[in-house]
Amino acid sequence: MSSRNFYTPCLAIHNFSAYLLGLFLPKNRYVRFHSLPNLHYQKNYVPDYLIFFYGYPVLVIEAKSPAMAATVAITEARLYAHALNDSFPAGTNPISIVCGCNGRELLIGSWDSVNYEKFSC
Repeated sequence: MSSRNFYTPCLAIHNFSAYLLGLFLPKNRYVRFHSLPNLHYQKNYVPDYLIFFYGYPVLVIEAKSPAMAATVAITEARLYAHALNDSFPAGTNPISIVCGCNGRELLIGSWDSVNYEKFSC
């Protein structure tokens, strides 16, 4: 099962537009980070999915296995959003929403806050 099939039903629960689902880009189509803030080792970090609007990334989605907590996924999504927003001029933060999913829970929140909405799939 692909990760897209894993969390797409959860996104539908939150009434995301079917139009947005067509704007997903898989991991092999965008930027890789060699390090991220607050992580102690380097490797190739890649968010699971980005959603773009008019060419700008606006949403980061991180999917984890059901064995991992969804909070791990949303925390990682926030790290990616922070790194991507830092690549734009000061005061410009195109990524405002982050999602973390583990197949049982979907967490949606702001890129710059620890608060999130929780939905059960």
